[in-house]
Amino acid sequence: MANAPVKDIENQISALQKIADKLNNSTATGTGEYIYAGQKYSKKELDSFLSTVKKDISSLKKSIKPVLDAREKLKSASATGPFQKMSPQQKKIVDNARMKLSNAEAGTYALPQLTSGGVPSTADVPTAVTTEATSVDTSNRLSQITSALPSKPAKPVNIVKTDKTDKPGDSPNNNTPAQNKPKDYGNVKPPLAIANDGDTYTNSKNVKFTLKNGKWVRTATLTEKTDTTSDKWKAIIQAEFGSLWDVYNSDPDVKKVIDEAVKEGYQDDEVKVEAKLANTSWYRTTQKSSRQWAIQQSTDPATAESRIVSSIEELRVNANNLGFTFNDESLRKLATDSIKFGWSDQQKLNALGSEQVASSQLDGAQGTADLRQSSVSRNLRSKAAAYFQKPSEEMIDSWTKQILTGQKSEVQFEETMRGSARTQFRSLQPALDRGEDVDTAMYAYTQQAGSILGKSIDTSQIDWTQDKWNKALNFQDTKTGEYRQMDLWEWNQYLRTLPEWQNTDEASQAYGNLAMTLARGFGKTA
Repeated sequence: MANAPVKDIENQISALQKIADKLNNSTATGTGEYIYAGQKYSKKELDSFLSTVKKDISSLKKSIKPVLDAREKLKSASATGPFQKMSPQQKKIVDNARMKLSNAEAGTYALPQLTSGGVPSTADVPTAVTTEATSVDTSNRLSQITSALPSKPAKPVNIVKTDKTDKPGDSPNNNTPAQNKPKDYGNVKPPLAIANDGDTYTNSKNVKFTLKNGKWVRTATLTEKTDTTSDKWKAIIQAEFGSLWDVYNSDPDVKKVIDEAVKEGYQDDEVKVEAKLANTSWYRTTQKSSRQWAIQQSTDPATAESRIVSSIEELRVNANNLGFTFNDESLRKLATDSIKFGWSDQQKLNALGSEQVASSQLDGAQGTADLRQSSVSRNLRSKAAAYFQKPSEEMIDSWTKQILTGQKSEVQFEETMRGSARTQFRSLQPALDRGEDVDTAMYAYTQQAGSILGKSIDTSQIDWTQDKWNKALNFQDTKTGEYRQMDLWEWNQYLRTLPEWQNTDEASQAYGNLAMTLARGFGKTA
């Protein structure tokens, strides 16, 4: 199934819509027939054809649904009342919608096989590089489709067996009607709606095209002897195989294959071209993904561009998740390289990280500040805090750069923090060895501190490295003299010795009860 730009598909939709409108406005004769394009048709005939036209319109719209949806989203995002200004957040939404629409409109989309009689199908949008082969001719669309509508219901074609003496083109004893035989249209490019496979025409640059599988394909230059060293021939090769141009000029074997492909008209057949190139030294010594990408760029540029656009969007999302923003030029280069060299998902992330690290080094202090705001830096600080470690900003910066460029991982950083915690909090070694962090291992102690000390403390600010709180982890047993972790009863008793406890409701109630008891002891109350 061929691909085509949005504009060409919309041209087809427009042409079909005109046909539908004319069919809807056919003139009734009063005898059960209708006049359309000067001919009479039954209502059943018109309704049948109108139905297929509408189905084709629907299929074409469905093929460019991403573009139509993006336009609707932009329209919705841009809607504001009179004299109103967009807020920064609204502007950001509109800019994002506009960017997505631009990406959608830049792509190519699969053309569905159309069912209307005479309506141009996927073959109407060839993918060759030349102007003649890439433009969609809509100027005569109306007349083409009109001529395809039968004046009477179609009758079966009588097929007569071919006599052994029959020759191609004979009629009626040839089982292919004479009018469907290949025809040379000279210097006039015939509309696809009336052309048949095998038909040929010659453009103004003396290049011959043949209709193959519904697509005009360059067949050969019409010269007695092709001079593959001439400027004219080089211009043709550069137009057809731009991405292989350097290889073409430096590798005689590649030049021979490409020259032959253009002469024989299969330069847009990716499979055949690659099969021919497989015997060249360039093919044997070049990375598979690189050579396949070069071939696709030359033989199917529309699909190649679609892959780049898709890769750009993927990289843009990944960059946003990392907290970075790249310009379109940088993203296109990264996207192209990711396809050319067959990068894995991790390699794509590393490439984004390397690009940002390089940029931060050029931007000095601002670049460093940007790195520190990245999701990687934030994750490292969060992991360090979970183990109650306090690495310096320089250490975080170093790890961030190494993680972004693929030299180290966040898992390795966490293991480093766990190792430091094992040394600092010896009583927690069993929990840490089970994979818990300090924050998790001390959860019950944190909750108990909040319960005993109430609003007098913020439990999220408890630092287990401070002596006041660290006693829970380094408690000297009065019986054995050894240091161990407090049990929760011991921890509760200890919390009530802290100054913060004096300001709690529990302390006030306890002191009140004590005063009452003392008063009773001195006979002051009943």
